[in-house]
Formats: sequence, structure tokens, C-alpha cells
Amino acid sequence: MTMKSTAVPHINRIGTAVPGHDINAPFIAFARAMLPDQRTSNLFDRMAERSGIAHRFSFMGAGSGDSAAVDAEGFYRRGGWRTRRSVPTRGPRAGG
Repeated sequence: MTMKSTAVPHINRIGTAVPGHDINAPFIAFARAMLPDQRTSNLFDRMAERSGIAHRFSFMGAGSGDSAAVDAEGFYRRGGWRTRRSVPTRGPRAGG
């Protein structure tokens, strides 16, 4: 009687990485500044508080508070968002 030996997989290491920039507070301020009125801002603040998110990390550093962008690179800018109206709802029709 011969026994077969089978390889048993093992996890040797688990690696994680957290980007170096905590941008939660700048993100909250950026989002709040885009809201139209105080009532909406108050609702947003309650939602942000209830979310329980204390830290939000990004590889992009936060921008200065007086700029139009939330990040230092200017990738996320006020007014740079595509709205639902600006996105086509259908592609070109087949055959014409």
C-alpha cells in the first residue's frame, strides 16, 4: 500500500498598505462646500457623522483649503463633476 503525499497550501504572509494621506476632513469640507443650502449641509453633516468614517486615506495629498480642488494635484475640482444630464443615456442606434 502506497500513500500519496499531497501539498497543503498555506498562507505565509499577508501584506497591506494604507496610503499616507488622511483626507477625511478635507473631503468633508470639500463636499459640504458644494451643497446648495444650510439645510442640505446640516443633513450632510448628520450623514457624515452617522457613517462612522473617522479616516479616509488617499495616495493624493489634500489641497489647500482655499483652492478649488480637494487634492493637491487638482484631480478633484469643484465644478469638474459630470452630472447625470451630461452623460448620454443611450449610445448610437444600430443601423443609423
